[in-house]
Amino acid sequence: MRTFDLYIGHLTASGLPVPRQSRGAHRLDRGVINYLVDGLAREGKYMRSVRAVFPEGEPMYPGSALLTRAHVQIAVRDRAAIVRNWRL
Repeated sequence: MRTFDLYIGHLTASGLPVPRQSRGAHRLDRGVINYLVDGLAREGKYMRSVRAVFPEGEPMYPGSALLTRAHVQIAVRDRAAIVRNWRL
């Protein structure tokens, strides 16, 4: 919650619009995560990748925790995390 408040404050102070969420496009979530990760990097704490779960949709069947539109997004921020581990 603190990161969200700081991010909104930063946008407001900079005169930038707050990103809007829409079905399948989590622009505000992405902005908050990027703001947090960039802030940690300035403190010398680097994140090579970030993963987030987005539970969306309706239960696949009665009582199910599996949802029709749930998904995981992975953002690789350091290309070396892929290239260095890739073996052909």
